[in-house]
Amino acid sequence: METLNDSTDDKRLRNQAFGKRLKVLRQASGFTQDQLAEQVGKSSETISKLERGLIYPGVDMLILLAEKLDSSLDELVGVTQSRGLSGKQVTLLSEAHIALKQMDEELLSVALKQLQALNTLSTR
Repeated sequence: METLNDSTDDKRLRNQAFGKRLKVLRQASGFTQDQLAEQVGKSSETISKLERGLIYPGVDMLILLAEKLDSSLDELVGVTQSRGLSGKQVTLLSEAHIALKQMDEELLSVALKQLQALNTLSTR
């Protein structure tokens, strides 16, 4: 049975993982916190709180953020991506995803082969 503390901890971790992804996507889009705040009609303090995981946006704000950051909701929310990962892993995966999205098919193929080779080395 889930306790109140487990639920609170889960929520805190979810908020922090979201905040890390939001910050990575904002920076990759070239926005400052002030600029993104203006784009979504919120204060820069709100964007800062979102990025620090202190608050979590509602559905309408999630959609607006995804649109302004040229991102999918899945990429922004990343519920399945962040379970069991450290904050640093969430950040690195978000940065990797952004870099991969910018590659053409040929570069993606090369990147995949390199990742597979690295994974083979790490399992030895």
